[in-house]
Amino acid sequence: MDDLLDAATRYRRLGFRATLTAVDPTTIRCACGAAADAETCDVAGFERFEGMSDPGDESILFAIIMPCGHRGLLSCAYGPTADETEEAVIKSLPTPNPGLGNNAPSHDTDEEGGDPPCWAHLLDDAPDLRDTDLADLVRNLADGVIICDPEGRIVLWNDAATRIFGWEATEAVGASLDLIIPERLRDRHWRGYRTVMATGTTSYADRLLEVPALHRDAHTISIAFTVSLVRHEDGTPKAIAAVVRDDTARWQEQRALRSELARLRGASPRPAGPSNSH
Repeated sequence: MDDLLDAATRYRRLGFRATLTAVDPTTIRCACGAAADAETCDVAGFERFEGMSDPGDESILFAIIMPCGHRGLLSCAYGPTADETEEAVIKSLPTPNPGLGNNAPSHDTDEEGGDPPCWAHLLDDAPDLRDTDLADLVRNLADGVIICDPEGRIVLWNDAATRIFGWEATEAVGASLDLIIPERLRDRHWRGYRTVMATGTTSYADRLLEVPALHRDAHTISIAFTVSLVRHEDGTPKAIAAVVRDDTARWQEQRALRSELARLRGASPRPAGPSNSH
């Protein structure tokens, strides 16, 4: 029969690696620093362990998916040794749904293996970063960074964007994104752009979008990018940022490969010759 350590190890192999803490009767804090109401968390599983002789061995383990996206474990005592805060948080958790854990990444490692789900602790000893430091970071990134206002006017254009598209920042800032959008794609682009600004949601925050784009000299390139919204305090978007890379070489390789596959599929099989066997 599993004990608490065995169960925790098994859940960690399913991606539940963040340490979760009950901070008040209704709130759970993730190791990344994010806090959430217990009732907004998803419980993918729980296991109870009864103390055979020592009431201090009575414990319960919850595998929880936090609203911040991290998967973690909350371990609490129950019975005579229960902590009042933890006991209240447990009562606030929703009904467990074991199926939620089925899509967790499978890691055949123990707690020390693989990538940890939370990275906030890496910044604990970092020096304070000034706005000028962050500006220099964005300016010198290898990927292009383009930020636009709600109307689609460019307000930031870093050095990598110049390398990708050919336009200097002094030329791009203040211009419309039409500067880099092929004419045949503009209507579709602006419909999507207005929808994102109106709803405050985008489906490309965590997945790559690959599209054609225009270089300054008017030739077409292929780019791959993700977008993020910059928000006002009330949550409404005030700008949209794209992190862009030139994907032309990879796209051309894929096109050549598709052409070769099509040629091979279309080739007629060579007819068998007469048998030389006797």
